[in-house]
Order: sequence, then C-alpha cells, then structure tokens
Amino acid sequence: MPSAKELEEFGLEVEQEHHSLIGPSNGGASASPAPSRRHSLSLSTPSKEQRSLLQSSNVRPSRLLRLGIFKWSILVLSLAIVVFVHLKQERDETDYVEAQLPEVEACEDDPEFSVMVKSEKNCATYVEHVERKDLLETRCNQPIGIPDENEFQKLLKHFCRKSCGLCGTEDAEEGVSDDVIDAKVDEIAEEIEVKEVEEQIEMEMKEVEEEADDLEKELAQKENDNSDNGRSVPSEDEKGSEDGEEEDSEDDNERQDDHSAEDTGIGSDSTSEGKEAKKDTSVDVEREADEANDSNSEDESNDEPKTKAKEGSANGDFGSFTLDRLQSTRKAAQDLVDMLEAYYYGKPQATRMMLDAWLSPWNFDNPDGTARERVDKIADAMARALVSDDQEEFIIGTIGSSVAAGHDNCHYDAYENQLERTFGHVWEAAGMKFVTQNAGQGGGCGDDYRNQAYCVKQNVSPEADVIHYTWTYFEEGDDVDKYKIRESLVRWTQMLPRRPPVHVLSVLWLPKGDHGEKERDLAEYYAKYGYNAFYMRSGHVLGGYDYETDKKNGIDVYAWGFMGDGYHNVTRYGANEPNQNRKDSLSVVMRNWHPGPLGFEFVSDTFAYLYSKAMLAALDLIEQHMNLGQDPRKVWSKMGIPSKELLPEPKHCDPTYCVVDAVPECLNLEKPTYGLQGARVVEGQNTRGGEIQNWKVWHEDNDRWHMVGKQDTAIFQKRDDKEMCLHLDYCGGVSATSSDDGTVVFRLPRMEVGLVAICGCCGKEVAKEMFLENEFLEISYGGAVLDRTEWDVFPNGKCVRLMEKFPTEGAGNPEHAFLSVKALEGLSEPVRISHVITL
Repeated sequence: MPSAKELEEFGLEVEQEHHSLIGPSNGGASASPAPSRRHSLSLSTPSKEQRSLLQSSNVRPSRLLRLGIFKWSILVLSLAIVVFVHLKQERDETDYVEAQLPEVEACEDDPEFSVMVKSEKNCATYVEHVERKDLLETRCNQPIGIPDENEFQKLLKHFCRKSCGLCGTEDAEEGVSDDVIDAKVDEIAEEIEVKEVEEQIEMEMKEVEEEADDLEKELAQKENDNSDNGRSVPSEDEKGSEDGEEEDSEDDNERQDDHSAEDTGIGSDSTSEGKEAKKDTSVDVEREADEANDSNSEDESNDEPKTKAKEGSANGDFGSFTLDRLQSTRKAAQDLVDMLEAYYYGKPQATRMMLDAWLSPWNFDNPDGTARERVDKIADAMARALVSDDQEEFIIGTIGSSVAAGHDNCHYDAYENQLERTFGHVWEAAGMKFVTQNAGQGGGCGDDYRNQAYCVKQNVSPEADVIHYTWTYFEEGDDVDKYKIRESLVRWTQMLPRRPPVHVLSVLWLPKGDHGEKERDLAEYYAKYGYNAFYMRSGHVLGGYDYETDKKNGIDVYAWGFMGDGYHNVTRYGANEPNQNRKDSLSVVMRNWHPGPLGFEFVSDTFAYLYSKAMLAALDLIEQHMNLGQDPRKVWSKMGIPSKELLPEPKHCDPTYCVVDAVPECLNLEKPTYGLQGARVVEGQNTRGGEIQNWKVWHEDNDRWHMVGKQDTAIFQKRDDKEMCLHLDYCGGVSATSSDDGTVVFRLPRMEVGLVAICGCCGKEVAKEMFLENEFLEISYGGAVLDRTEWDVFPNGKCVRLMEKFPTEGAGNPEHAFLSVKALEGLSEPVRISHVITL
C-alpha cells in the first residue's frame, strides 16, 4: 500500500505534469517545442503507473481518510479547475481562428464580398477567370485592409476560397471536409504566429536602427566640431546657394519620376521596324538620361557607393512584363507588320492605304506637332496596358450601327472578329488577351449616334482601351449634331478609367470641301486625345487601283455582291476554303451598304497595322525606360482622370453636357451591352408606395438567321458550325400594355447636371406618340409628378428629355433619386422603354 508521503508525491507529480502540458497555451515560456494539437481531455488521462497507484489506494479508503483527506480534496478540485480552464481556452482559441473564415457554404466564394480595385469587384469579376498563375496568386494573397483586434490581416483568398483554388474538385461539388477546415484553421493560426514574430523582429530592427542613427548623429557632430576649428562658417548667401542647388537637384529627380508616356514622344529614329533602340532617340529620353546622370552625380557627391543599383534597375524587377517578354511581343508585332506590308504589295503602298486614308494621316517615322501627339496617345495606351501587373486584357469597344454589327454577313466575318483573330496573337506574346466588344445595333430599334453615344459607358466596358465609332451612315446630311456628338464622345471618354482614344470608321470616302475641313479641324483639335477617322474606300483608292476606269467600263467594285476589291479576290482565311459557295461569299466587297467579308478584311487589316505600329513604338519607349533603370510600371502608373477644366474649350458640343467631370450614365435594355448600368429597375420600392409593378422586360424574338443575308443563310443552314453566323443585337425594353401593369420604378445614379431622358422602342420617331403626347402615362421624379409641357424630344426622335438640368446650377443630387412611370386607365398601346439616360 502507498504511504501518505507517496500519495502526496503522486499528487504533486500529477499537478506538475498538468502545468507542463498546459503551460505553452497559457503563454508560459518553454525550452521545448510546443506539442502538436491534441484534444484537451487527453491532458487529464493518467499514466499506467498513476492508475496503479490509484487502484491500490482504493483498497483501503479508510487509510486515505486518515492520510489527509482535506489535502487530497483540494488537489482534485484544483485539477478539475485547471482542466476546465484549459478546455475553455482552447475552445475560445478555436472559435477565434474559425471566425476568420467567411461565413459561406463550404468551399464557396462569399457572395457578399466585394473589393474596390478602380471599381467595385467581387470574387467572380476579380479572380475567378484570372489565367496567369502569378497574378492569381498575387491577388488572392493580398490583404483587404480589414484587421481584427489582434491586427491579423484577412486576405482576399479567405473570402474567395473557390476562385483562389483553396479546395479540390470534390470539395467544390460536395463541400469541404472537416480535415480541410481543420487545416485551414491551423493555417490561419500559423499566420497569426508568423505575424507576431514579424512584428517583434520589426520592433527590434527599429530599435537597432534608432541606435545606429543616434550613433551616426553623434559621430557627425564630433566631425563638425573638429572641422569648425579650421573652417569659417558659411554666410547666409552661401547657405541659400547650397539650398538652391539641392532644390534644383530634387526638382530634376521629381521631373524624372513624374515623367509619363503622355508627355513622351516617339523619336525620329524610334521607328516601328522592331529593331533595337538607337542612340539618337527622342529629346525627352535624352533629357531623362541627363537627369539620371545628374542624379548619379548627386549620389556620388554624397559618397554613395557607385555600384548601388537604382530602384528598378536594368537587372531589377520590372514586374511580369520582362525584357524577354518585351522581345517576344516585339517579334510578334513586327511579324504582323511585315506580313501586312507584303500582303498589300510593300511598305509604301501599305502606308498609303492603311495610314494615309485618315482625316489626319498617321506618321510613326518622323512625327511632329499634332501627328506626334496622336502617336503618343495610342502608344501610351499600348504601353500602359503592357506593363501593368493588373491588366489582363486589351479591350477595343465598338459602338455603332449595323455596319459594326456585321449585318448581311455571318457574325464571324464582322471586322471586329477578324481583327481579334489577326491582332490577338501579338497580345498573346505579351501574356495578355486581346478582346473586341461589338455593341453594334441595327437601325430597326430606332437608335442612332445621338442617343447611343450617351450610353458608351454601358454599351462597352468602361475599362476599354480604345473606342470605335461606326455611326457614320446615320450622320449623312447632318452638319450639326454629328459634330456635337463626336466631340462630346471624345470628351466623355477621357473621363473613363483608361482614357481611351476614339477612332471612327467610315466605309465611304474622305470628305471634301467645307465639310472635310470641319472634320479635319476637329481631328487636329483633339489630336492629343488620339481622335481620328478612317475612310475605307479612300484607302482602296490610295493603293493605286484605277476604280474610275473600271466604273466607266461598267465595273463597280462596290456594287452589291461584287467579288474582288482590285487587290485580292478572296480573304486570307477564305483562300483554302473547300466549299466553293462559302469561298465566293468570302470574296464579296460590299453587300447592300454593308461591307462583305473582303471589305471587312481591309478594315480589320488597317486597324491591325496601325495598332501593331503603335505597339512597336510603345515597346521602344518601355525598353528605353528599362535601359535608364526606370520601372515602367511607375512611369505609366500616374493615369488619373482629368477634370473638365483641363480639357480644351468645346468647339461644337453643348457645354452643359460636354464640359463635365462625369460620363453620362445609361440603362440600355437592348442587347448586347458589356459595361455598367446607370439607372436600375427596382421592384417593391418607389417614392409613393403601394403601387402595382408589373412591367416586364421584353426582347425582340429574332431567329437564328436574322440579318445574316441570303447567301450565307443558304450555305450554313445544313452545316454544324451555323452558330458562327448568329448576330448579337436585339431590340428590347421594359414594357407595359395596360393600366394593370401599374408602375415601373428606376433608381437613378448620382447626377452632376440633372439630365434625365427616356427612349422608346421600336422606331426612329416614337417619342411623341409613346411619351410626349400620351395622356395615359404619368411620370414622377422624387415623388413629384413631372409637367409634360416641359418635356421635349431629345437627343433623337425615339427619346424624350424629362429634365434638362437641375434647377440650381451645380446642385447635383448627393443621393440616388427615383423615377417612376405609371400606366394609367385607358392605355391601349404598348409602352416600351429601351433607355434611361442620365448625366
């Protein structure tokens, strides 16, 4: 039997063992590594020897009572308290760590999570479709700026678990297992420990640096004291001179850091031929080199080590767009330029056809004046996209008519799709994707350039890099509104995030006379912003083919269905087409007033040639900055959005609507659109309350062959690839047919001017009958019924302006307002609202 002394020693041993096991969890120091995680109840399980002692002690309970029952009771009670305290502590720790995980279904992205990156984005729009692994990892591991009370930074991947690849295929389908959750909890706990260690190291390093600074100051003071014994104190004038030199040096460095591609030109020897950058480059680059040398001299005068590399040196980290990638991109762009020049019978003829047939011809060899500004703008757009670590796509967004939509052809043959196939591989070499967004809309919906320009932010992505405009057929005969709209569009696009240049496509000839001078004047005036217009038939003529003689002989290349444009008899991709009927179709220059595949090929080649030359110019600039040791990401990082005061005075557009700090907002219920809605249809909410809301969203029911054209319809009806012919554009709107449909309510975006207009569908002149003179409609703004006598038709025949501007200039509504349209008793004809325009 154990003695009382043995039992006391046994009790102390158990108590000491418990303290040694739970000590690390309570923050106590330990020389041995912390034990792996284990269930808290296992801490109270006695060893084999301890169980033997307990069993033997139970044989003679009276003996235990005689040996100090009070002390034993105290010991048992203490052990119970320790166990329960430890259980609570571990439960609290587990709850805290698991609280860091988003409250979503197992292994799903948090649907409520959003992050601001230029604009509001969620898991689907920011990380789900990222293909570059390095960029995906960077985005998923970035802190989102939400620390907890322990300064633990939550990462984006904790909210976008599925998109960031934190779960396997089985997990994504069937939920996350307990093991995965436990592993995630352990991972977060480790992150907390690592952060604590990093903070401790940072504090210690800071203390060491402070001590070093103090020592350096002390030594410097002693050195100054010693030198003052044999040197006179400088006068105030001398001090001022020295300060001025330092300020001049700092100004030089600031100018060098603040330099952007917007101010950088293409030098006379910085051609687009894909060759190495020559010594005689632009004056701007020479100035930067001088400033860099001045900066180096300043460093040397301060006894800095001569071998110290500048931040972002030529051997340093310039991000994902490396020198190797630059060379690969240059080769791809140069190969495309070479191919197109050979296809159009040499560089001189290619230049005349594809660079000279613009309002202001493009010059990449020796640009000066406005030509230089225009080249700088497009090269800047290319360079900024290439060097950015965040941009994955280069986007060209097209707004326009059925020409843009590609009607009378298969959609596959539209110039935007041909451009994507021709120019796309150049961007693939840069590790990016080239995307064209075709928001072309047929005339059947009643739209034209006057209302669709207000919808540029929704019709195409607000992050487009270049905007194409193809409403030129509808402009014929209009010498007033077309200049207003083109100028407004150029100014509005400079308020978009990437400030895209606007390039106009006309399939006719360059304008002549006063009309031509007016258009050229506008192109010159906005050259700095990249504005220009290309004329397809003038490009054909400048190639040298004698179309006039052909026409006198009864040959009209631009007649409906004519095959061959005088230079080529079929498109490049149609040359090996086995189906002769399809090959003939791919040989057509014009169908009706729309270009055919061969006409569209020339348009596509023109844009591909222009943008490849701009790409080469951009690559030269990027390489020059790399050679100067400048990180191109910093050079092109300072985009900003200009205020209206920085744009020139308008020449044609209404200052009320075009001298603004915002882009018009639009709710366009037609298809397709690629951007952001302005106004929104809301249900169960309005400013008057209790009203029926049964308006329905409606879209035109087009069949597969809508606007395809008879020739291609006959070819593709029995083919498996018929989907390539389907066009994207559909008329649409939100519709009411009687008073039973009640009210539709639109939540309007914040406005700067106070312009509110609605458009109807479908037809070019529906505004008066559908809205202005319709006594069975009641329209309210902010709960107050609007006076229809103050409405007018604007900006075209399908739209009505309900409010011209806020009553007080500069008022601007700080909060969202509501617009409601109510169908009254007696309504018998459908009302369809296709657009809500605000500014």
